[in-house]
Amino acid sequence: MYVRQKVSTSNSNSYLQSSSSSSDQKLRDDSSTDKPRISRNVFFYTIILLVIISIIIVVEWSRMSPQTFNKYLRIDSSNSQRASPDGCIDYLPKDHFIKEHLVTPPEGPVHIVCCQTTKGAMNIAVHTNWAPLGAGRFMEMVTTGFFEVKVPLFRALKSFLIQFGLAGDPKLQKPFNEKDWLEDDPSWLPFGPAHRRHGDRFRYQKGYLGYAGAGKNSRGTQLILAFERNEALGGGSPWEVPWGQLIGNQSYVSLSKIYTGYGEKPSQGKIMNRGNEYTEKEFPLMDYMYDCRVTKRNLPWKYMGPPLT
Repeated sequence: MYVRQKVSTSNSNSYLQSSSSSSDQKLRDDSSTDKPRISRNVFFYTIILLVIISIIIVVEWSRMSPQTFNKYLRIDSSNSQRASPDGCIDYLPKDHFIKEHLVTPPEGPVHIVCCQTTKGAMNIAVHTNWAPLGAGRFMEMVTTGFFEVKVPLFRALKSFLIQFGLAGDPKLQKPFNEKDWLEDDPSWLPFGPAHRRHGDRFRYQKGYLGYAGAGKNSRGTQLILAFERNEALGGGSPWEVPWGQLIGNQSYVSLSKIYTGYGEKPSQGKIMNRGNEYTEKEFPLMDYMYDCRVTKRNLPWKYMGPPLT
């Protein structure tokens, strides 16, 4: 009896162990089957959510007008950086370091000024070492409110230049008329017929900015902007030495749209006396520059293109 009882107890323990082992195995099996099911569910719902978001984005973009699209995604392709919605930039495009010049320009700090025009934004690289006095006077005009009232681009000659710099409000012109004329900066462009061009390189490049003048040390506030590259400018008139250049694709698109139909007709004397009241009445299609502001100061610049001789 004692032996049988022992065997019976042993069998009972064996059964219990077997039952417990079987139960644990079942729990492990259930657990292992639940985990993949949960992972598959999370993956499935994530895919559905991404599809819904993608559909919403596509629908919203399809409703966006080209004007709105351009406003928020206006890109300067010269170095693939985004411009602000008003077309202004605060960097030097890569191509400005290798742009064509007749001779190597002076290196040095550059300020960026963005001006609005009636045909779009124009960004200007103000090279402080190209013509220090001329660059300084332009920066003074920008920072003292000269362009707060729109300035007429009164002498726009097709394929040649734009002359401007008479204030739209005569009151803004008066303080500058009371200043002494600027002394001429030394020209970094060579003078004379022999230097009108070197091969395919012209003396005055498209987008250069200088001053209009009427003789030695005669610079005031009147500026010139080159429509196209040409041989004539900067060849003997020291006031025309470039102090800056347009930068960025948007600037040149705006330049190409400036109205040139009035030529030499507008009177500088009447603009000085009457300002925009005269130009708006007599020349309704004339374009204007306004709202000039500094977007960046003292960026390093050095010509890095092919050697120039």
